[in-house]
Amino acid sequence: MKTRIILVVSFLFIFISLSYSQQYTLSKERILLKAKNIDKSNINTISYLSGYSDLKISYNTSIYNNYCYETKYRTFFDENLNLFSNPENINTDADYGLITAIKNNSIELQKVFNKKKYGNADFCDIDDKDKLIVNYYVRTEHGNYFLDVTNSFSNEININIDFEGRYVIYSTFTGEYLQDISSDSLIFIYDFKNIINDEPAKTELTCRECIKPQITGDYIYYGKKFFYFPGTDAYDWKIYRAPKFNLSKSELLAEYIEIILVSPDNKYILGKKYLYGKETFVILNTETKKFNYILGRDYSKYKYFYSPAFKQFAFDEGNYFIYINYPKEFPFNSIGADAKRERTSKEANQKFWEEYKHQPLLNE
Repeated sequence: MKTRIILVVSFLFIFISLSYSQQYTLSKERILLKAKNIDKSNINTISYLSGYSDLKISYNTSIYNNYCYETKYRTFFDENLNLFSNPENINTDADYGLITAIKNNSIELQKVFNKKKYGNADFCDIDDKDKLIVNYYVRTEHGNYFLDVTNSFSNEININIDFEGRYVIYSTFTGEYLQDISSDSLIFIYDFKNIINDEPAKTELTCRECIKPQITGDYIYYGKKFFYFPGTDAYDWKIYRAPKFNLSKSELLAEYIEIILVSPDNKYILGKKYLYGKETFVILNTETKKFNYILGRDYSKYKYFYSPAFKQFAFDEGNYFIYINYPKEFPFNSIGADAKRERTSKEANQKFWEEYKHQPLLNE
């Protein structure tokens, strides 16, 4: 009788393990060999993703000027034609050096350095938190504006533009050691389609341990830190969604997943989650609150983005674009037991990643 019970328990364990492993699948990719960026012919330049405009991807080009790289030009990449535009100058005030710029349709956000006041300091050593040196300058079709940002004592600063090109979202996170009594995160939303007294309407939100807020449509999405092992500093992230200006009505979308990027249609979130010893990208379905892993490569080596032409999450490998098809199934619940971190051995980790591997790209 005892032997029979052991056999039944063993069979159930094997059945559950096999059923669970069958839920893992390789990502469905579409790979495009990328045309050469015209600006990259100069060995003293670097190009990087910097936004969208008219369904094209924007790339900035920085030039090495004896002290460091300074952003000077922009090109646009047409995904349908697989073609880069000719480079164009990025306009800046003569007194300012351009550290970087983000362009989303009608808004361009520039992070600038006051060269006239502070000289040609090393751009690479500029600290985002130094308000005296770094300024944020917004160019729109209606006018140009400096943001009156608050950044003292912030350990982390995040700034982005919504896909539509209406809102600039600026957030600060101080962390637990420098936190205010009421909050340690401040979120400022600037509305550039609502100009009052020559300034964009500004909304301030407060939050506890919140990161990476993003506005999409009528919603704001953000990550929130939580400690999952009592008595230790082991932490992970949750993802929330709330009406644009009302965090008190926040809805939990996921646990143990870090927010990365929200699709413009509000349907999906690109996130990161711990799996078999690695931080792994996932796609979260916001309606069903289920997710699936993006398996097959070390995608963390590449620059992620949302494709405005093909409406997919994608990765820029350098020579290739890797587009990720949305999964047909989302087998894992984003809240509850499926979402929790699992402790695994080094042997199990190695075996798992050997099993779920795409063929390498030609240059790898």
